[in-house]
Amino acid sequence: MNAPQALDALHCPLAGVNLIEASAGTGKTWTIAALFARLLLEERDGAPPPTVDQLLVVTYTKAATAELRERLRKRLAEMLAVLEGKAEGDGFLQALAARFPAGPAREQARQRLIAAVTGFDAAAIYTIHGFCQRVLTDAAFESGQTFQAELVEDDAARLAEIVDDFWRRRIIAEPLLAQVLVEQGATPDAWLAEIRPYLSKPYLKLRAPDSARLDTARRLAEERWQALAADPARVEEGLALFLAHPGFKANIYRPDTMQRIAETLRGWLALPDSLPELDSDSRKLLEKLLPEALAKGMKKACEPPAHPLFEQVEAWLAAWGLYMEQVANSLAGLKLELIAWANEELARRRGAERSRSFDDLLTDLGAALDHPETGALLAA
Repeated sequence: MNAPQALDALHCPLAGVNLIEASAGTGKTWTIAALFARLLLEERDGAPPPTVDQLLVVTYTKAATAELRERLRKRLAEMLAVLEGKAEGDGFLQALAARFPAGPAREQARQRLIAAVTGFDAAAIYTIHGFCQRVLTDAAFESGQTFQAELVEDDAARLAEIVDDFWRRRIIAEPLLAQVLVEQGATPDAWLAEIRPYLSKPYLKLRAPDSARLDTARRLAEERWQALAADPARVEEGLALFLAHPGFKANIYRPDTMQRIAETLRGWLALPDSLPELDSDSRKLLEKLLPEALAKGMKKACEPPAHPLFEQVEAWLAAWGLYMEQVANSLAGLKLELIAWANEELARRRGAERSRSFDDLLTDLGAALDHPETGALLAA
């Protein structure tokens, strides 16, 4: 890859693919106009330069398109005035004019500019979507598109219906995942907002994580919790040993922190037999009961407390962590399914309705150019 270098609009290559990076307010439009003028005037590899209708300029908004069109026309008129000796122009125009010395070369360049200015209404200056729409419309046969497809500017309502359908068919049918989503406060609208940036992008490669062991991970977490909760007397014995131990470092195991740890565990034990849904704060507190954490929290030469409770808490939290990982994998996999489902449903419904969205303008043209039979004809 070539190293970045400062842009010189007068001498930079016009052939091949070149990337120009620029921040706001650094003269992007000026640079486009400079390159546009050079392309119209300079021969490349012995071939005559293109005419104004053979140069494509694309930008992002209709307002920017209108401004760019006016700026380019004005720049060409200024260049023409310099060639005709009616104006001095700025440094760029003077340097470009010097490439066409008096005589046939300058007259040829002048005629090219006159043709460009007078025929500027044919200049191909569009938004990206506008250009794609024009190609798909003007070359409907070559692109394999319907001749009269309605352009739908807002797909929000249709997408909401599609996501609702997926939610009913796929998620409600999975009781365990449905329970998790209810606990998380997830909604179809929230999921739509999350996946929307990834829709209508056929070039994305979606790789689903392994989510096949969700039920197994849930059962393991429940079993380890039940093993811990089955003997409240043993839990209290372990907590009493923990709270009374004199060897903790005061900056790590403060008395109020130790009380909160004990109260948190007692609070979960007071609930019904179902698996507790640990939040991050509760988990961080209970992790201070793990044997490794206890050992690190000891004063010098002090032995940490030892009790089966601490190993059971460790086993339960490890199983809970695995379960949470599988939940995350399952939800990620579902969202990837939703992306694929939404893309398929959008294509099916638009085909039935003979409609097209802004995203379709891009993807349909890309697909048409990649078509093995008609792509070359469309490109030509």
